[in-house]
Amino acid sequence: MAKILPLNGKYYGTKVEFTDAQDMEHEITIWTPDHYAGIFASEREIAGGWEPGDGHDHVEDVQSYTIAKLICKTLTEAGY
Repeated sequence: MAKILPLNGKYYGTKVEFTDAQDMEHEITIWTPDHYAGIFASEREIAGGWEPGDGHDHVEDVQSYTIAKLICKTLTEAGY
């Protein structure tokens, strides 16, 4: 099963964890900050209390979270 790991502390990339056919755990980190995006922070950051005045440092961005969801979906559909 593939899953996005929770946000813990400062953001250093959206982490996806999955287990392969040999029961080995793997982790992928997605980090695609776009400081010029109109909507910057991910829905998880906003739900956690992020506001525009908090700035863009160490914040999960929309692109990283979107890509992580696509990777999870693809891995899950592939049987991971």
